[in-house]
Amino acid sequence: IIRDLTPGTYIYKCGEEGMWSDEYRFEIKRVTEEDKITILLTSDQQGINQEEYEVWKKANDVINENETYDIHINAGDISNDGIEFAYQWRYYYEFAKKDLYTKPHMTTCGNNDLTRNTQDGKKTDPIAFGWYFNYENEYLPSCYSWNYGYIHFVSLNSNVLQAADIVEQQIPWLREDLSKPENQKRWTIVYMHESPYTIIKQQNMAKFIDIFAEFGVDLVLCGHHHRYSRSHRMGSQDENGNDTIDNENGTYYVMCQATGIKLIQLF
Repeated sequence: IIRDLTPGTYIYKCGEEGMWSDEYRFEIKRVTEEDKITILLTSDQQGINQEEYEVWKKANDVINENETYDIHINAGDISNDGIEFAYQWRYYYEFAKKDLYTKPHMTTCGNNDLTRNTQDGKKTDPIAFGWYFNYENEYLPSCYSWNYGYIHFVSLNSNVLQAADIVEQQIPWLREDLSKPENQKRWTIVYMHESPYTIIKQQNMAKFIDIFAEFGVDLVLCGHHHRYSRSHRMGSQDENGNDTIDNENGTYYVMCQATGIKLIQLF
């Protein structure tokens, strides 16, 4: 971990004598209220072999040839079988070189990134996600927050397969995080693999809805269903648990299409 870098462009390489990587550049910015922040959202690159991950490579190449952005957010399902096939993670990294070495890459754990629990053989263990991504203030695997300029970002863990009460476990932490003075930013963006509203209402995520409304979360980003969808500005639930729309202060829920072979398989 390198802290307190002054704004500017830095050159780095990794390795040891006789085994150095290529040199790469990254930029440290001090974002002002007037600066534009551009976010790339991808999700569900999952594949079972190199041929299927070639779709992710092509998508990433096209994105980097045609778009500029500051931050890459990945909404999960980076692998198809988290630990059983480690080469899937390697294909993901190998084919994303054009931005992974130079930009912040913030990820959340998808259901397919879970691995099999050694006790019962069920796919409920997030250990492999922790091997490939490490965030400083994780409350639970894939549950952490950070600030960039005038935006507060929160990653939540939506994997109820991991633990039946995974949503309940995160609520005290989420309330505390959104209440901190240093996290009171112009925008609050949450990202998670599954979210309360997509092409369906995800009932096991519903407990997040009122918290998002209470603390003024502006945008929730997700993946999982391999479709694009965007909600109305959703408010808190009424006393009967029904959905409400708040056109002035509500939360937008946006789901990204798959950025890999699952996009092609739709058709």
